[in-house]
Amino acid sequence: MNKITIVACLLLSALTGAAQTYTFESNYSHWAASQGTLALSTDHYKEGTHSLEWTTQGKAQMIVSGFAAYTANTNSCFMQVYLPEATGDELKVEFLNGTSVKRTAVFVCNYQGWREFSRLYSEYASTSSTTINALRFTLTPTDLNATRKIYFDDVRLNTTADG
Repeated sequence: MNKITIVACLLLSALTGAAQTYTFESNYSHWAASQGTLALSTDHYKEGTHSLEWTTQGKAQMIVSGFAAYTANTNSCFMQVYLPEATGDELKVEFLNGTSVKRTAVFVCNYQGWREFSRLYSEYASTSSTTINALRFTLTPTDLNATRKIYFDDVRLNTTADG
């Protein structure tokens, strides 16, 4: 390979990697709530001084788009999720390629404070490598009239798996 090709590959890799990490220090332009509201918050954070606050009422969805991540056996998704209270709600995270669901993670909001979500892409029901270009979060509360707040920080959609 010539030097120009190597430099182009390194630059593309750096740009793609940056687009797959979200620390919410200045914006959340790739994140959109179809129900509820989004805002930068200094109330709770893990990296820097801000996190993304999602305020919802009833069942709600939030979409992350504008990236491309390759889900190989050697990488994973990592994120920090803060809950002000344990509610028993269900938070489903769907990893999408277009409108096709490639991976699904479901966890119960049965804790208070920060919780790390870290899962190898090879640990899902479908272990074949694929590209994802969107995430869909769906919150299903135990009380459909309740207002909830969830905070997200240090979201890495394509991080190298630890040994």
